[in-house]
Amino acid sequence: MLVQSQDTSIADALFERVAKGEKAAFEEVHAMYKTRLAYYLKKILEDWQDIEDVVSDTFIVLWKRKEHIASDQHLKNFLFVAARNNAFNLLASKNRRQKFLG
Repeated sequence: MLVQSQDTSIADALFERVAKGEKAAFEEVHAMYKTRLAYYLKKILEDWQDIEDVVSDTFIVLWKRKEHIASDQHLKNFLFVAARNNAFNLLASKNRRQKFLG
C-alpha cells in the first residue's frame, strides 16, 4: 500500500506540473499512458494507425485542457474518456464516409 501511495503522490505532482504547462511533465504523462490508451482503444478500433491517431489526438486535447485536470484520478478519467470519445467519433466519421461513397 505504501508503494501505491508514493506512486499516487508522484503522479499527482506530475499532473500538477502538466496543469502549469510544463512540457517535460506532459512528456512523462505521455510516456506513462500512451501504451495503456493504445491497448484500451484496441477494443474499439481495429487499425493500429487509427489507434495511434486517436492516442495523439487525445494528448493534444489534454494539452489544450490541461488547466482543468487536478488529480491523478481525474487525469486518468479524462484521458480514457477522451480517447473513447475520439475513437467513437472516428468510427462515426468512417461510417458516414462509407455510406456517402456507397
